Amino acid sequence: MEHLIKVTSHFFKYILSGEMPFYIRKIDQIYSAGDKLILFEIDDVEKETGNTAIMKVTYILNGPCYGLMDGYCIMGIKRAGKQNRKQVGNHPNNDEEYFEYAKKLGRSQESAQKCLDYYTKTGWKMNKGLPIADWQAALRTWKDFSNSAETSNKTSDPTDDTRILLPLLLQEANKIKGRYEILVFDDPFIGNVVNVLGWEGAASQKIFDQREIIRIYFNSVQNRLGTSRVRGSINGRGEIRVPDLPHYREILKRKQIKH
Repeated sequence: MEHLIKVTSHFFKYILSGEMPFYIRKIDQIYSAGDKLILFEIDDVEKETGNTAIMKVTYILNGPCYGLMDGYCIMGIKRAGKQNRKQVGNHPNNDEEYFEYAKKLGRSQESAQKCLDYYTKTGWKMNKGLPIADWQAALRTWKDFSNSAETSNKTSDPTDDTRILLPLLLQEANKIKGRYEILVFDDPFIGNVVNVLGWEGAASQKIFDQREIIRIYFNSVQNRLGTSRVRGSINGRGEIRVPDLPHYREILKRKQIKH
């Protein structure tokens, strides 16, 4: 399995030189020995420099143990074969596959077409000329601000506190996921948000990302795309229920009364 990871320049140079044959990371995905890490170097303002490295995971140790915190892992890594990625980026097999995934994300036909036209023109390459490793990730992170404004208007009704409660609930679930193997969502449409974006994306505190979260949630409701059971940590134990939004609202009210 391949994992796309952004690494700051400070650590990237030591990984590239071999002086840092390990990598410590929060368990936001399921990592296993034999997986490939496609590392993208980013600068101090989190912009990609264009430098990449492909590493192979040789060993993995999951916390908590030996001072490693719960929810984190340390991976032994080494350079994986040729570092030159293929000239044509990873792309969907056909338009049907592409637009089906776009629908799952809640992308409008217009927004999805803009993304497809752009990457088809570039040969499925990033702005630095590097081939894309995951076309689905490219579609998920496609910034269509006109579409975002449309979504914002749809969810700006002050009587609808979904846009406030949903990101908060996902951030709380993300904090505890390291202690449990499975999180059971009372609202399967919220679980589908995690299924689509992953924990890191679903728990993001960035405004644009939260608009994406809201859009994917309402699209899941509209198209009846639900996921009740979501994996937490491979080192976690048992299950925990994640309340739906009405129950979460009541929980927050009770906390306010206590304080």
